[in-house]
Amino acid sequence: MILDRNIITDVIEFFKDEPRDEEFRRIALAVILFLRFSEFLPGMLPALQEHESQHPREEAYTDALSFFNALSVPIERYLDLLNNRIARFGADDVPSGLVFPPVTEIAEFNFPTLWMACYLVVLKIASLERDLTLSGRTRFENLQNWLYNNAFFAPPFLFVASHFFGARRDGSILSGIRSLNVSSLKKSVRNGAWDLYALSDWHIRTKRREFSVLASRDKALVGIARKMREFVMAETMHERIFLSEDWPKPKDVDALIKLMHGHMKTLDDPSRVVNRGLTREYYLEETKLLERKLGF
Repeated sequence: MILDRNIITDVIEFFKDEPRDEEFRRIALAVILFLRFSEFLPGMLPALQEHESQHPREEAYTDALSFFNALSVPIERYLDLLNNRIARFGADDVPSGLVFPPVTEIAEFNFPTLWMACYLVVLKIASLERDLTLSGRTRFENLQNWLYNNAFFAPPFLFVASHFFGARRDGSILSGIRSLNVSSLKKSVRNGAWDLYALSDWHIRTKRREFSVLASRDKALVGIARKMREFVMAETMHERIFLSEDWPKPKDVDALIKLMHGHMKTLDDPSRVVNRGLTREYYLEETKLLERKLGF
């Protein structure tokens, strides 16, 4: 079970008397109880990394420690919290035999390579959004061509971009990247990259036919994940069904499918950058170019 950052934060708050939101607490309780009773393995690395990337190293360690402590509390106490028999967990609810070694030295944080790929894609989407000479469809077509030539031609990137550039009948995980304020834009791009990273991690597991669940309160994230799951698990390709939700005009869908199929037929082309191996250095170089273009 891959846990989004919002779930992790709410689980840590089980040790507080007053949660930020009672509904959020009950959702987190339901998620953890489902995880525990079903004996799922908690997949929390992306969510813990997201916190670590924004906070001092000691605070990141405390964050991870608080989550593991909460996860170790007996199920009976979870039921007590769910049924309002207790207001919060206490230190004595954590099993006494659970001991984490003290940390004397914490390594410098390095962004995961997959996150760097997601960050690069979000930067590209933001740069295309700022080109006011392009229509939404042309932006998405340009992104498809860029993904084919410069990165992975992967469903998470395509679904998020299609939703963002398309009709957008509901919220997008990238909604904040339209900001003209550089500071706000930086934050929104990074946040969007973490959401895309969670989707990508979950997609990789789903593609391997691993039985994985993505748990999040983010409606936009869940909406994209639902479409991705149906697409990846389908016996036959249903691009038209999924694209039609973002592109109401049939001619737009026809053009996008034609472009997509053209790329998919030659994904193994040895001339593609991805087939020659993408390194961290490559991501750093491409990232610097787009960051400069956006004024970072």
